[in-house]
Amino acid sequence: MDLKEATQSGFDHFSNWKGRASRTAYWYLVLASFIAYLVPAILGSIIGGIIGTLLLIIALIAALAFIVPLLSAVVRRLHDTGRSGWWYFIGLVPFIGGIWLFVLTVMPSELAPNQYGPDPLGGVSEPGAVPVAAAPVDPQIPPTA
Repeated sequence: MDLKEATQSGFDHFSNWKGRASRTAYWYLVLASFIAYLVPAILGSIIGGIIGTLLLIIALIAALAFIVPLLSAVVRRLHDTGRSGWWYFIGLVPFIGGIWLFVLTVMPSELAPNQYGPDPLGGVSEPGAVPVAAAPVDPQIPPTA
């Protein structure tokens, strides 16, 4: 998944508060939101005047446009780690909450399906099983039981 696909997926699933989101999909959406906000904000601050004000308005509109898709994506990202979306509110705890939420969003996905759905990357379905991608099938070797 690249930046464009992750951004499109984030906006396509903005109203989906169920399911799971991979780390790549989540962090690319976060990156896209920063780019959409920071580029016009920085240019608007540098240029100034009427054009600068318009660029700052564009930055504000971009930030507002990303609010709901980002909230939905962080809830699905928490689901991917096996946690409820209510863990989002840990970020409201002073000092440590934001760090804790950040750590939760960078944690690896649960490889097996969990109560929120199947692995978005197509992981294994049984604990302890070898992922399909890690065990390529060679047609020259007969399968073993």
